Amino acid sequence: MNGIIDRVTQAGRHATREALSAIQHTWTCRHLSPPARALHWLRDQELPSGGIRAHSRCRRAYAEVSGYLVPTLLNYGDVAFSERLVRWLVCIQHADGSYPDSATGLPHVFDTGQVLRGLLAGLDLHPAACDAARRAADYLCRNVQAGTGFTQQYHGEVPEPVLLYVLPPLREAARLLGRPDYETAV
Repeated sequence: MNGIIDRVTQAGRHATREALSAIQHTWTCRHLSPPARALHWLRDQELPSGGIRAHSRCRRAYAEVSGYLVPTLLNYGDVAFSERLVRWLVCIQHADGSYPDSATGLPHVFDTGQVLRGLLAGLDLHPAACDAARRAADYLCRNVQAGTGFTQQYHGEVPEPVLLYVLPPLREAARLLGRPDYETAV
């Protein structure tokens, strides 16, 4: 019985800390513009181990989210934050060039495509970003099926047309990395 009471007490303390943190965040940021508040919130979602979690209750960083945020962060002038994300993305890339889903650890075309967006935007932020971008684009090209699109990966859980969002970064990789084969692959 004491174990249950201890767990309930700990959960209550945790919920109280989260609520107080949210109140403090609201109070601290009330004078900021909406974009500045959003950037402040994003910084709060950065994990000590690197990367951005997809939402405040998530305990793992999400490569996809971290990748597609880099261009926006750079547009708002947050180079240091972008640099940290690119460094983390370079470090977690799988040997085959893919990026994993945070929940399963399995590689996904969509996640890799969104990370490619960030790597391309951050080519000047990390010495290994160019190589990581090239490997990610190579992975994407290996997963294109002639005439039909990308390999099936989501087994009906996610609409496959979402993979169309992978095409712009692959085309951009062709241009920035001098690899026309990336564009002709799609």
